[in-house]
Amino acid sequence: MANQNEAKAICFSRSMSSDGEEIARIVAEKMSYRYVDDEIIAMAAEKEGVSPETIGKVERPSAITNRILEYMSHDSGGAYEFMSLEMAQSEEYRRMIEDVIVETAKTGNVVIVAHGAAIPLADMPGVLRVFVSASQSKRTKRHMAEANRDEQKAREDIAASDRQRADYFQHFYDINQELPTHYDIVLNTDHLTPSVAADVVERAARRM
Repeated sequence: MANQNEAKAICFSRSMSSDGEEIARIVAEKMSYRYVDDEIIAMAAEKEGVSPETIGKVERPSAITNRILEYMSHDSGGAYEFMSLEMAQSEEYRRMIEDVIVETAKTGNVVIVAHGAAIPLADMPGVLRVFVSASQSKRTKRHMAEANRDEQKAREDIAASDRQRADYFQHFYDINQELPTHYDIVLNTDHLTPSVAADVVERAARRM
């Protein structure tokens, strides 16, 4: 168990190719915390008893739900092939996700990397909220290496991801502009290595 001065939950938000996932995994390992990312979706679906009969194949997925659908179709072990567009964009879906995020945070000793968790966890004591980003040029170079993209395609991917992120915050939380004040720590990884950035987060998490 974490001592009373440690964050009981650390939630990471990140822009594409910012090294956010790697930093979060390092923090989880250093603090011996559970690492939770897109399994939040599967947990919410299971909790609500979403069955194959209620799940329809989406013909025109919106930008908001692209990542959700990709996870549901490729990493769910076949239990939930696709979530309907109507469900993914509904107030009920937001409630499902938020409930699981809050319940997961309450268990303690957890790093959460998914779904704008900083917003529903904003008022929960013992939660450290972290945002990881970098300059567009640095993110483009990383994405070129990670995804074997040329520079133009990498820039397009980064721009599309940023639009999806903005759409998500607007649609689900009515936030027109994501701000540094939505977080406790904002990390620019242009020059910070994942290890150094993780040290910053760990130090803060152990002294809350």
